[in-house]
Amino acid sequence: MMTFDELPLVFFTTFSQIAIGAFLFLTILEARESLERNTVRFCTVVIFFFAVLSMACSTAHLGDPTGGWRALLGLGHSWLSREILGISTFCGMVVLYFLTTEKPSLHRLVGIVGSVAGLLSMLSTSLVYTLPARPAWDSPFPLLFFLLTTFAAGPALLQLLLTRKKQTVHIPLPRLISVVLIAGIIVSIAYSVTQAEYLVLPTSWLVLRILIGALLPILLLAKMHVQNTAARSLFAFLLITAGELLGHQIFYASVVPFPLFH
Repeated sequence: MMTFDELPLVFFTTFSQIAIGAFLFLTILEARESLERNTVRFCTVVIFFFAVLSMACSTAHLGDPTGGWRALLGLGHSWLSREILGISTFCGMVVLYFLTTEKPSLHRLVGIVGSVAGLLSMLSTSLVYTLPARPAWDSPFPLLFFLLTTFAAGPALLQLLLTRKKQTVHIPLPRLISVVLIAGIIVSIAYSVTQAEYLVLPTSWLVLRILIGALLPILLLAKMHVQNTAARSLFAFLLITAGELLGHQIFYASVVPFPLFH
């Protein structure tokens, strides 16, 4: 039976990786193409919302949320501390990115620093769960799963926001997202097969995750080169996000039948 004891972590990891991926590709697009200033600011505000929402979700997992700052005291040895520093730095850079849109050089620098901070935070998150005590996680799979979320759901959010603002770009985000989703299917199946002896993985949930979070969005994305409507972008983003939330839930529940942190 699927357990749902780690839902705060499911939402934290998913939403933070969506924000990181969207910001990374926003900085890439702005460096390569002429994006309208209002579009950049609109995207930045939404990305900041997802980042803050993810941090709020993470505090729901703490026994004493007001003492969460003490986690920063372990920067020298704790990947959890580095994760918190990274996501906090990322949030700060997102705010500065919004405030520096009229200062191109500083704006680009902030974008680079924010993207690096976000990616390092995501890397730290994956290393938090690379545990010898959990053989299925003591592998490259945690990093692969979180990278795939970052590079699928993040661009999907950005695609939605750009479509909402009627901003056209030359980088084919739908095609990129589709490739990442296909890679996600392969990785999910490889995980379930190669780590089978260490998992309690309900096949029906995995099939549902692949159907909702990958196959249906791929079908939608395939039609976007003909007609990219806001409704289609929204539906694709919601499906991908639902799939990633379910994927992260499976990630925790398949090997953790009890609370992860005490």
